[in-house]
Order: sequence, then structure tokens, then C-alpha cells
Amino acid sequence: MGTDPDRGRLLPRVRSLLLSFVLAEATSAYQQAITATDPCTTGVFTWAGVCYAAQ
Repeated sequence: MGTDPDRGRLLPRVRSLLLSFVLAEATSAYQQAITATDPCTTGVFTWAGVCYAAQ
């Protein structure tokens, strides 16, 4: 059994897609949490959780 030469290039893409999915889900949950408390909420809201993931 040989090794697949494309596997080394595929893994970073899979990780990137997985990270994008997780961050999109976190963003959606954050948005739903804010609008659940007040559906008419407007403004700019930030979430510092991404900073922790990047470190």
C-alpha cells in the first residue's frame, strides 16, 4: 500500500473547511442569542471568542 500524494494537500483544506463551518455556526448562535433577548435589537455587536481561537 502506497501513500496518497494528494493527502498532504487535502488535509489543510479539510481543516480550513471545518474551521469555517465551526465559526459560521458560532456566529449564527451568537446572532440568535442576541435576537432572542430582543428581536428589535440593532447595532454592532462583537464577540471576542475568535481571538482565543486564533492564539
